[in-house]
Amino acid sequence: MIQDDTRKIKTGDAFLAVGNGRAYITTDMTILCSRIICLPKPTVSCYLTQTWNLDWRQLCVIGVTGTNGKTTVTYLVKQILEANGESCRILGTINSNLTTPEPYQTLATLKDMQEKGERNLVMEVSSIGIVENRIAGIPFAVKALTNITRDHLDYHKTFKAYSAAKMAFLRMSGLTVFPRDYLKIPIDFPVLLQGRFNRYNLQTAYAIAKHLGISDAIIKHALSTATPPKGRFELIPSSLPFKVFIDYAHTPDGLDNVLRTAR
Repeated sequence: MIQDDTRKIKTGDAFLAVGNGRAYITTDMTILCSRIICLPKPTVSCYLTQTWNLDWRQLCVIGVTGTNGKTTVTYLVKQILEANGESCRILGTINSNLTTPEPYQTLATLKDMQEKGERNLVMEVSSIGIVENRIAGIPFAVKALTNITRDHLDYHKTFKAYSAAKMAFLRMSGLTVFPRDYLKIPIDFPVLLQGRFNRYNLQTAYAIAKHLGISDAIIKHALSTATPPKGRFELIPSSLPFKVFIDYAHTPDGLDNVLRTAR
């Protein structure tokens, strides 16, 4: 078995040393491992695709990037796909240590999906993940941009560099949904999600689903009953004389949207 974490290596495993991972190679590991593979990160996805015989014709990867809304949109797309009778997995903030996992984790997820006959993976794509080549070599069927406002300037230093990272992802092959595309979609049916910012999230998910060939009737039915993921303007059941919400908002734009909706 191939491992990229020295803590998980068992006798006979192959160790995948990614980038500076070669610094973790010890004499004991050379004895324990059947082989050690040293690769630069941009080539990991291609290597694992060939090694694990991943068939991209049978897999559909959907990527959502943007300052805010990534998590909610991925969960909305998942609910639409399930309403269409398809299974769907999610990779992102809620179930991964990193918003966009390292390539080994993503490819291992896709390998497991292929073995179980599953097709759809919808994942959050962060600006840092893009710059650090965590998605290099992954063919996305659909890519979507929710919005771009100020965030991660401690890492990117300038808003221009931050925006450029997002654009680099959107220029990759595959269908692309921009705000100018989803803003044209009317949400003229009742929904459970509250707030203008969630209206944008619903529109983005709708546009993605259309690119996936799902009918309007199924999309509307799914979105009319869709619920937000945990911590995303999540209403907490209570008998108190006021409403209680939990929200993950931490950017200026995110906080502004949530507080306006709460008021």
